[in-house]
Amino acid sequence: MKYIEFVAVENKINIVDKYDYVKIIFDKIVDAGFVSTIAVTPGTTTVSAITEYDEESTCFLANFNSLENGKSNVWKIYFQFGTFDNRLHLQISISSDTYVIAIEDDYLERLKLFIKQTVIREWIDIIWLLDVDSQCLSEGIYPDIYSVENMLRRLINSVMVKVYGIQWWDLFVPYSIREKHKSRLAGYKSAVSGFCNVDEKLMSIDIGDLFTIVTLERTKWSPNFDDEISSQLSGMLQEKPDKIIELLKKQLVKEVSLWDKWFSKYLPESFKSDFKNFEIYRNHIAHNKLIDRSAYRKIKEVINALRKNIEGAIKRAEAGILSAEDKLIVEREREEYFQMMEECERENKENDAGVSIRAYDEIEDMLSYSVSEVISYLSASLCFREDIEIQMGDYGEGQIAFSVTSKITEDVIYVKVSYDICDEEGSDSSVTLSYGDEESVSICYKNGEVEFDSEQGLYMPISQDGIFESDVEDAKQEILEYINDITDIKAKAYFATDSIVKDGGEPPVNEDMECSECGENEISVNDSFAPVGTCLNCGCVNHAVICDQCGSWFNADIEGLYEEDGAVICQNCIDEIDNE
Repeated sequence: MKYIEFVAVENKINIVDKYDYVKIIFDKIVDAGFVSTIAVTPGTTTVSAITEYDEESTCFLANFNSLENGKSNVWKIYFQFGTFDNRLHLQISISSDTYVIAIEDDYLERLKLFIKQTVIREWIDIIWLLDVDSQCLSEGIYPDIYSVENMLRRLINSVMVKVYGIQWWDLFVPYSIREKHKSRLAGYKSAVSGFCNVDEKLMSIDIGDLFTIVTLERTKWSPNFDDEISSQLSGMLQEKPDKIIELLKKQLVKEVSLWDKWFSKYLPESFKSDFKNFEIYRNHIAHNKLIDRSAYRKIKEVINALRKNIEGAIKRAEAGILSAEDKLIVEREREEYFQMMEECERENKENDAGVSIRAYDEIEDMLSYSVSEVISYLSASLCFREDIEIQMGDYGEGQIAFSVTSKITEDVIYVKVSYDICDEEGSDSSVTLSYGDEESVSICYKNGEVEFDSEQGLYMPISQDGIFESDVEDAKQEILEYINDITDIKAKAYFATDSIVKDGGEPPVNEDMECSECGENEISVNDSFAPVGTCLNCGCVNHAVICDQCGSWFNADIEGLYEEDGAVICQNCIDEIDNE
């Protein structure tokens, strides 16, 4: 049975003797321990590693046996050379009539990846055509994915119907998701007529939409006077409807969060990150992308964690919601009454004075939005740097909103969030972003304040509300400057180069060596800023050595000759020797 097939296209080296080229590949397979014995050539009594299959010397076969964990298998590897547009290509296929794919047996996975890695540097590209091994892994994991998806659908329905009734879909679900369901409805109904009269809304939407519902935040408009909106509407500025909508959206405040109010009661905080990973893995499998056993185990781990959490959530939700329903209704109505009275009083003050007197949650949302501006700026400023890894976090109290990890020094910089909020009229609130050992920067908010003018019978403004925008800009620049100071090892190395060379030292970076990972010429050749061989552009550790022949540095991972306790010769010297 043919298990693996891929083609190496457009050779980068001159292959003079195709038999010798195939034999070199096979010898490396033998040296790597994949071969126990070489098979007898069919129709002969000759023991030969490679058999030539045609007179043109374009097709070769390697027959051999493997022995892994006491199991012996017979293997055939076909090497078929061809040409397209005068460029050579090589199709390689791996077959066996005795081997049975198993999750715990990684022999075939190691063999196919070893062959691919052996030839990859000598060809422009490798195109994968067939991989039954990867397919079996995907087929083994998809039923678990299907099960977890439907468990989450059950949990959402169980909670939302019991809490908000059958109208929950129209009350909470965004327009885009409802339209997606509507567009698919006819096809689903016609395809499965037996279920045409049941509510299948959650079955008709995508997995990402399920997560959107679980973490949904319904907002409402909190009107606040804005000079630009007023100028456009009054004709003082050119009217730009899109701009007006954008400005009005900034005045939206959170009304209810389904996660905070309900789903966080039954699911752990880790569910969010686990499900985001699950969505990525699920789409990877569903779209027939290749996986290996490492990915298989990682996906299974996430699936098992989600299954356990959702199963527990379903049990707790189904047992708890109805028994506390009456109490919740009474408490909710009481809270809503007092809230309504407070909001009416506040609206009177705001309408009279033209300022906003925001409640605790509204202030927190505004400060949180400012944090998101800072973090978005940091992410955009650092996203193209290959020597660091960035991770977005949570903007809640005491959470890590952003982190940067240096691939070179492994230093980690965390940006943590803490709030100091007071919702009294005229009060000051702030959010502090702490980073490094003792560094911090704060963004402040001033709440609106009014006083009653008895002569006019109206509330008059004392102080306007708003975020101090200069604080936001300062936070962006200060944190970014600190991150660059700590993590930009390449800049430090180049800045110190002149003085090092002036003092008779060797430049810390060799600009003639190419990194095997990113292809840049930024490899460290002393330990001043990073270990020898470390690429200051991406953090990859290369095998940087000095040529015995000419004394120059070269990357033994991609060129030249390196023998342990033997010869170390760069590619230029090898070429000169060959030319002689």
